[in-house]
Amino acid sequence: MRLDPVYEVPDLLILLPLLFLAWGGFIAWRWYRTFQAASTFYALKRQQGELDSHVSEEDFRAGYIEAEAPRAATYAFAAALVCALLIPPGIAIFSQLWYEVWTLTGRYEPTATGTMIHTFGTFLFCVALMVAVLYVSMKRYYSNLPPRLSEVIRQLNGAVS
Repeated sequence: MRLDPVYEVPDLLILLPLLFLAWGGFIAWRWYRTFQAASTFYALKRQQGELDSHVSEEDFRAGYIEAEAPRAATYAFAAALVCALLIPPGIAIFSQLWYEVWTLTGRYEPTATGTMIHTFGTFLFCVALMVAVLYVSMKRYYSNLPPRLSEVIRQLNGAVS
């Protein structure tokens, strides 16, 4: 008895771009909502007396967007997209290098391409690639941390940092 799979690989490969499109759209919507909320928050902070009269709406908007924009989600999305784009050619290059080393070392059969050792090596390569991309993106994010909104308001009001 043979069981047919419900989904085949080409069907599943269509889902990945759709997933990234939906995820990117959601992040773009969050950026849009941040831009929209800036004017509302400016009016609210003025009404509450937290902003001095010399602070313009444009200055507040720039500071608000810097503080409240979904930058962490954007960095995570970019890292995932880079990983998704780098893993297929990375696996091809890794497998070719594996084959070349296997050929140069006498073609020891248990380490041939497609064996369990090669598959585990490929898995470790993918994990290392993802960790490297995540390291670079998070190092960049944390080296450029956005300020808190309270710090932006204090700076706009003229307080010394």
